[in-house]
Amino acid sequence: MAASAGRTVRPLLKRVRAYPPVNRLSTTAVRAASRLVPAVAPGAERHLPRFGIVDAPLPNGRRLALAGAGDEPWSNRLFWRGWDAFYEPETLPAFFSLASRARVTFDIGANVGIFSLLAGHANPGGRVHAFEPDQRAFGRLVRHVELNGLPNVESHCTAVADTDGDMTLHAATAARPEDAVAVSAQTSVARAHVEAEGSRVDHIEEQRASAVSVDGFVDAHDIATVDLVKIDVEGAEPLVVAGMTETIRRHRPDIVCEVRDRDTGEAIETALGRRGYSWRQLTWAGPVARDHILPVGGGVWPNWLITCTG
Repeated sequence: MAASAGRTVRPLLKRVRAYPPVNRLSTTAVRAASRLVPAVAPGAERHLPRFGIVDAPLPNGRRLALAGAGDEPWSNRLFWRGWDAFYEPETLPAFFSLASRARVTFDIGANVGIFSLLAGHANPGGRVHAFEPDQRAFGRLVRHVELNGLPNVESHCTAVADTDGDMTLHAATAARPEDAVAVSAQTSVARAHVEAEGSRVDHIEEQRASAVSVDGFVDAHDIATVDLVKIDVEGAEPLVVAGMTETIRRHRPDIVCEVRDRDTGEAIETALGRRGYSWRQLTWAGPVARDHILPVGGGVWPNWLITCTG
């Protein structure tokens, strides 16, 4: 009897918790309390998620906004943690600083647009090109750009690779509704990469997507300079770098790149090391110079800041 009642009550409580007036009042009150008693915050974030539009102040006075629909974790984390701690906290402050000086930024593998939005806010006078081939993520990306009022951010529903053309991507369908958009971040040319998500994935399907190279895109759009490139394409980072040799030669952009395996690190190190680049791993203690681009830190710090020194 008790078990049956629990199964009945829990869905009802979830519906009450998600009702907008109740959700806004309860989450706002508990967040205020958590600032006095920080130990409250982790449990509150998990058991009292914030739904709807969430925003947080940025260092330059602008506000980063996300639209939460219960199908990804990032908007809820933004509400509870703030802009510099809700997603890859070792990376966001460094990226924001770089983007504030960048005239043109490329966000390759933009997903729902976190880095694109930060770049657009960091330098409203600059231009940002966001590339995302997954239709689910792209829809949320476009929504976020509109929500943040960023006319300087252009969204492109395309993959980025070493050449222009078409390519096959492997995309996951989530096992749970709350992961529906979150798993889109794992869309990859490598099926094994998506399979590594395990129980979060219900099934994997193939998608055909158009692809551009950075060099081809720069030439086609007559882009005069590229100052900052962020690359997070789930194991295909070497393909992106291979397709931007002329951009690197001409413009020497700063690069923020995810590296999760030894082969990816070695390929990027070989391609960029001979062009006068050096690398630092982005960690909670700040950027740390390393001899080689290798996964260090048990996967906790996957992002590298790669800059031209020659």
